[in-house]
Amino acid sequence: MNFSARYIHIEDDGEGLTVGFADHSHDPDNYVTLDLAHEPDEQDLRLGMDGLHIDTSISHINGYNIVEKVELCDDRLMIMLKMRFAEKVRVDPIIKIGLNDPSAEHSKLDEAITKLKTRLP
Repeated sequence: MNFSARYIHIEDDGEGLTVGFADHSHDPDNYVTLDLAHEPDEQDLRLGMDGLHIDTSISHINGYNIVEKVELCDDRLMIMLKMRFAEKVRVDPIIKIGLNDPSAEHSKLDEAITKLKTRLP
Protein backbone atom coordinates (compact mmCIF):
# COMPACT_ATOMS: atom_id res chain seq x y z
CA MET A 1 0.00 0.00 0.00
CA ASN A 2 1.45 3.32 -1.07
CA PHE A 3 -0.47 6.58 -1.35
CA SER A 4 -0.30 10.31 -0.80
CA ALA A 5 -2.30 11.63 2.16
CA ARG A 6 -3.89 14.94 1.30
CA TYR A 7 -5.94 14.79 4.50
CA ILE A 8 -4.56 14.08 7.98
CA HIS A 9 -6.79 13.90 11.04
CA ILE A 10 -5.61 13.75 14.66
CA GLU A 11 -8.12 13.38 17.49
CA ASP A 12 -7.70 12.69 21.18
CA ASP A 13 -11.06 12.43 22.95
CA GLY A 14 -9.55 11.70 26.36
CA GLU A 15 -10.25 7.97 26.06
CA GLY A 16 -8.11 7.29 23.03
CA LEU A 17 -6.04 8.69 20.22
CA THR A 18 -6.93 8.41 16.53
CA VAL A 19 -4.61 9.40 13.69
CA GLY A 20 -5.99 9.11 10.17
CA PHE A 21 -4.52 9.56 6.72
CA ALA A 22 -6.55 9.69 3.50
CA ASP A 23 -6.14 10.66 -0.13
CA HIS A 24 -9.35 12.71 0.10
CA SER A 25 -11.37 14.13 3.01
CA HIS A 26 -14.66 12.77 1.62
CA ASP A 27 -15.02 9.25 0.23
CA PRO A 28 -11.29 8.39 0.00
CA ASP A 29 -9.98 5.58 -2.17
CA ASN A 30 -7.01 5.06 0.15
CA TYR A 31 -6.87 5.55 3.90
CA VAL A 32 -5.14 4.34 7.04
CA THR A 33 -6.39 4.94 10.58
CA LEU A 34 -4.34 4.17 13.68
CA ASP A 35 -6.16 3.99 17.05
CA LEU A 36 -4.95 3.54 20.59
CA ALA A 37 -7.00 3.47 23.82
CA HIS A 38 -5.27 5.42 26.59
CA GLU A 39 -6.27 2.98 29.31
CA PRO A 40 -7.51 -0.37 28.03
CA ASP A 41 -9.98 -2.04 30.38
CA GLU A 42 -9.88 -5.66 31.57
CA GLN A 43 -12.01 -6.86 28.65
CA ASP A 44 -9.67 -5.17 26.14
CA LEU A 45 -6.72 -6.88 27.80
CA ARG A 46 -8.45 -10.28 27.78
CA LEU A 47 -9.36 -9.96 24.09
CA GLY A 48 -5.93 -8.70 23.02
CA MET A 49 -7.36 -5.30 22.12
CA ASP A 50 -4.93 -3.30 24.24
CA GLY A 51 -2.44 -2.39 21.55
CA LEU A 52 -2.36 -0.29 18.44
CA HIS A 53 -5.27 -0.87 16.05
CA ILE A 54 -4.95 -0.28 12.31
CA ASP A 55 -7.76 0.04 9.79
CA THR A 56 -7.10 0.52 6.07
CA SER A 57 -8.93 0.82 2.80
CA ILE A 58 -7.72 -2.70 2.02
CA SER A 59 -10.27 -4.83 3.85
CA HIS A 60 -7.90 -7.57 5.03
CA ILE A 61 -5.34 -5.15 6.51
CA ASN A 62 -6.94 -4.28 9.82
CA GLY A 63 -6.77 -5.41 13.40
CA TYR A 64 -5.01 -5.10 16.74
CA ASN A 65 -1.35 -5.77 17.34
CA ILE A 66 -0.39 -6.34 13.70
CA VAL A 67 1.86 -3.27 13.42
CA GLU A 68 5.55 -3.81 14.13
CA LYS A 69 6.89 -0.30 13.61
CA VAL A 70 5.76 3.26 12.74
CA GLU A 71 8.27 5.83 11.52
CA LEU A 72 7.68 9.47 10.63
CA CYS A 73 10.36 10.77 8.25
CA ASP A 74 9.99 14.34 6.97
CA ASP A 75 7.29 14.08 4.32
CA ARG A 76 6.27 10.42 4.71
CA LEU A 77 5.03 7.87 7.19
CA MET A 78 6.19 4.27 7.08
CA ILE A 79 4.16 1.57 8.79
CA MET A 80 5.67 -1.90 8.99
CA LEU A 81 3.25 -4.74 9.58
CA LYS A 82 4.35 -7.82 11.49
CA MET A 83 5.88 -10.21 8.98
CA ARG A 84 3.79 -13.16 10.19
CA PHE A 85 0.59 -11.19 9.49
CA ALA A 86 1.78 -9.86 6.11
CA GLU A 87 2.72 -13.35 4.96
CA LYS A 88 -0.60 -14.76 6.15
CA VAL A 89 -2.70 -12.25 4.15
CA ARG A 90 -0.13 -12.03 1.32
CA VAL A 91 0.56 -8.30 1.38
CA ASP A 92 3.69 -6.18 1.35
CA PRO A 93 4.57 -5.57 5.01
CA ILE A 94 5.36 -1.89 4.41
CA ILE A 95 2.72 0.82 4.07
CA LYS A 96 4.11 4.08 2.70
CA ILE A 97 2.13 7.29 3.09
CA GLY A 98 3.28 10.56 1.56
CA LEU A 99 2.26 13.51 3.75
CA ASN A 100 0.83 16.20 1.49
CA ASP A 101 -1.73 17.90 3.72
CA PRO A 102 -0.71 21.57 3.73
CA SER A 103 -2.88 22.27 6.79
CA ALA A 104 -1.31 19.50 8.90
CA GLU A 105 0.56 20.60 11.97
CA HIS A 106 3.63 18.40 11.83
CA SER A 107 4.54 18.98 15.49
CA LYS A 108 1.12 17.58 16.51
CA LEU A 109 1.57 14.66 14.11
CA ASP A 110 5.02 13.90 15.51
CA GLU A 111 3.62 13.98 19.06
CA ALA A 112 0.70 11.70 18.09
CA ILE A 113 2.97 9.17 16.36
CA THR A 114 5.24 9.13 19.42
CA LYS A 115 2.21 8.27 21.60
CA LEU A 116 1.10 5.51 19.22
CA LYS A 117 4.55 3.94 19.34
CA THR A 118 4.31 3.46 23.11
CA ARG A 119 2.47 0.15 22.71
CA LEU A 120 4.39 -1.33 19.84
CA PRO A 121 6.48 -4.42 20.54
